[in-house]
Formats: sequence, structure tokens, C-alpha cells
Amino acid sequence: MKTFYFDENSTALELIRNRDLSGKYAVVVGANRGVGFEITRALAFQGCYVIMACRNLTLAQTACDTLCQERNDIKIEVMELRLESFASVKEFSGKILARNISLDILILNAAILETSYQLSDDNLELMFQVNYLAQFYLARLLLSKLISTDDARLVIMSCESHRGGNLSRTDISGHTLNVAKSEFNFLQVFCNTKLCNLLFTSELNRRINNQKNLTLICKACHPGNLLPTKLYWNWTPFRILNIFTNKFSKTADQASASPVLLATVDRDYFKSKESFYWNSLAECNPSDEANDSVLAYRLWEISEAILIRCTNSFDDFLSNGDQFSSFTKINQTN
Repeated sequence: MKTFYFDENSTALELIRNRDLSGKYAVVVGANRGVGFEITRALAFQGCYVIMACRNLTLAQTACDTLCQERNDIKIEVMELRLESFASVKEFSGKILARNISLDILILNAAILETSYQLSDDNLELMFQVNYLAQFYLARLLLSKLISTDDARLVIMSCESHRGGNLSRTDISGHTLNVAKSEFNFLQVFCNTKLCNLLFTSELNRRINNQKNLTLICKACHPGNLLPTKLYWNWTPFRILNIFTNKFSKTADQASASPVLLATVDRDYFKSKESFYWNSLAECNPSDEANDSVLAYRLWEISEAILIRCTNSFDDFLSNGDQFSSFTKINQTN
């Protein structure tokens, strides 16, 4: 086991500068800027083959070219992934599954903050789909490849805003997750999507632990407070606040350290570290709601039900023997 020396100001590259990731393959969602870009840089510069999964191919290719100019020996490529479209998620996952490569690392990093009510291509509230459900869908479709790779990692980005989530086991439903325009409060929706990501992480860990001989490690993390990224820039109060907090906030390369640590550290590092949620390179206790196993189970079931309704293929995927589905178990007993 390699010894790591770091503090909360360490950058991702500093964290893994002595680590050889040659032969490993990673998919980084939302990789063309900010934290995702720095995750890509760190992994690629240490030898990992990185697939940048991005919505805007022009921006993604520019980011890719920038990294290749810095280091001409790295292995990265750009692939289109539009999280506002379940069809795009299905197409992307199909291409990954068809390739004769391992999937050592999947980092779900995409997030948006929309101050106005918008619908996705699938007629769902946009933040709910992009920040949570489409990435849940992607992970579910790619789980078979992850679990067939020894010591694979799934890292799900959340944030401390999850503590503002108001989901509960007594009232969680498709309607409270996919809110109508009349019920739309953009900050509440954003906080709920971040809570969903933690509940997803918790429930997936439970299902992994219920199976024998699975080596997949799944963790969620908060990259840092008030980061100088584009995520909040269409909300004017944050842009004003950022003027005053920018010099105290983590940089994007510092914020990328936590997900890179979770994606690359030796699995022995986690032996005495049981938490599924990390903040500033350390374990962190999430909110009571995020620790609610009943709420996590209900979210999983509702998420599957929405995907069955909104896609033409997820029910077939489940019926073909997906080992993590509640619906599969129900169908097998009937």
C-alpha cells in the first residue's frame, strides 16, 4: 500500500504524482471544464486512458486539445453524452459496453443549476434528470462492466447542499422528485438532486455488499465550497458572492483531489473508513436523510419505475437479469 501525504489544499496531480495508472480506463462525465477537466488532467497525466463524456463536443475537443498540448503522450478521447436525453445515455453506454476495454473508473461529475423551470428531452424537470436520474441510468447500464473489472471505482459527485434537501421516506414519490412548474423552487430542486446522489451511493453500496466477491468500490464526495466554476454563474447572487469568496475557495485542481483520491487509492486505504461520503479528502457524516436506508431504497425503486416509463429499453435491461434491480427480483418470484 502506497503512503499518501496530503492536506485539504493538495491538488489532484500532487496527490497521485507517484502513481502509475497505465492500463486503466476511465470515463469522466462533465469533463470539459472545472473540476471534471482537472480530474481528466490528473488521471491522464498519470497514464490512465480517459474518455471525456460531454454534452458540447466543441468545448470538449478544445479541452482535449489543451491537455494534449501540455502533454503529447497522454491518451484521451471525447465522446458525446447528453444527459438531458435518455436515448443519448443509452447510445453512449452501448458504445462503451461494445468496446473490448475494462472500465476501471467511472466518475459522475455533471451538474447544472437552472433558475427557471425547464424540461428535458424526456419531458422531465431538467435538473432532476441531468444531476441525478440520467447519471443513475448511466451507472446502471455500465455496472456490469464495472463489476467485471477488478477493483473498479464509481465516484459520484454530490455537495454539502444535500443538507438542504427535503425528501423524506413518508412522501417521496415521482411527483416530489420530478416537480411540476407550479412547485418549482430551483434551489430546493438542486439540493434534492444532490441528496439523491448520496442516497443512490448508499443504496448501491448496500446492494453491492449483499453480493459475494464484488470488488467495486462506490463513494460520493463534496469537492469544495463556493468553487469558482461555471455551475452557479447563471444565478446573480452567487456571482456577486464569488467576488468576495474566490480567494478563499479551493481552485478546481484542489477540488478535484477528493474524487481522484477515491478513484485511485489502494482499496486497503478504505479498510478502516466505512463512510460512503467524503469531504475535503476525509470521511464526512452526511445528513440524516442521506443516511435513511428506507428513503434510499424507495428512491431506487422510483428511479427504476420512471426509467421504465420514459425509455423503451430499461425494462428489457432489467428483465435480462440485472442483479441490482428490485424489479428483477419481483419478476423472478412471479
